Amino acid sequence: MNTALIPNDTYAVPAAELQLLTALHWISRFGWLRARELGALMFPEPGKHPGAMVADEKRLNTQRKMVNNKIIAKLKQARYVLSRPLPNRAGDALVLSAAGARYLQRRLVSTARPGDKWGRSIDGRWTPPASWEHEMLVTLTMLHFLSQGAQIKTELELRAENPGQRKVPDGIVVSRNKTKDGLIVEMVQWIEVESADKSGLKMLSLARSLTKVYRRQAPVLSGLDAYIPTVVYRSDLVNLSGRKVDHRNRIKNAVQRHIGADFQLYFLQITFKPKGAYHVEKISHQPTRIYPFDPDDPKTEIRAAFTPDRNGDFVNTSIDSKDRYWLLKVFRYHDRYRYEVWTAPEPDDGEPILKAGYQVEELEAGFRAAMRAFQRKFYAESY
Repeated sequence: MNTALIPNDTYAVPAAELQLLTALHWISRFGWLRARELGALMFPEPGKHPGAMVADEKRLNTQRKMVNNKIIAKLKQARYVLSRPLPNRAGDALVLSAAGARYLQRRLVSTARPGDKWGRSIDGRWTPPASWEHEMLVTLTMLHFLSQGAQIKTELELRAENPGQRKVPDGIVVSRNKTKDGLIVEMVQWIEVESADKSGLKMLSLARSLTKVYRRQAPVLSGLDAYIPTVVYRSDLVNLSGRKVDHRNRIKNAVQRHIGADFQLYFLQITFKPKGAYHVEKISHQPTRIYPFDPDDPKTEIRAAFTPDRNGDFVNTSIDSKDRYWLLKVFRYHDRYRYEVWTAPEPDDGEPILKAGYQVEELEAGFRAAMRAFQRKFYAESY
């Protein structure tokens, strides 16, 4: 049984109690867990790291019986956990009860929050929060990295350890990899799990967050300086109209519209087994290099970087090297077109200032001139 994350050698409890404490500790770290994931964390196969899922059905059944009989039944009997049914044949979620949280805090002297307020009851029927699928994707992602020997910080841990920090990722992953030269390099990944079809300001916010991580401008959280932006998405996601959502391409295009220099981004695609129950079939890694639009390349579809606003002007919001916004505009000006480049400070950070502008003959020329001015004159200079 894995107890690696329970406090150090000076901590001594009976073996049976250690099992319960370990289970409660894992549930507390993630907020809730299914028996399948709890079993992978507590009873990994010999020679494997915690979090590794069992592929063989017979061994999986053995693991399931161990966690149900040895752990979950005792936790329920002691009233330390509550079992909540999930939709779509996803199984049951285990959350800490108030008694379980108090017990964990008393025995481990660590912060633990009960999960009895997770979800809500309507006419006597309990329903999970709308975010439950997103939370499960995050958990499966973290287990994937744990199974590779990495260390993790969950969102709950990051929020508890960094009070007052408005923006935290879905998780941070720390792993050590060997380079071609034999050197051991520590990789610290900022994890964002995308389970919604974002657009507009939400997509811009995501692009800005990922850009800040890559440029090492993101906050240091729990002593960890994450510098590798990583986006996780499921392969079968569709939008409200039923069309498949290509998150990788959407996020790649969104980042490309807003950056002034090339950008390394990592994607992880989760594919579930076809029979449901949210069992992972495979997770594929997709490192991607994203380059800004090249206004001097005639093959570049520069218009894709601009969108029309309610006034009919074509606009683009770009992010400079110091994480400040710029507004690029192209609009009809008498019988010609005009491009303008404005600063776009935050609401309490001053007024917008026109930094460049000129008339051009064609709309396409305006797009290219605005982008060229930003990249060459203002990307590095900022304001």
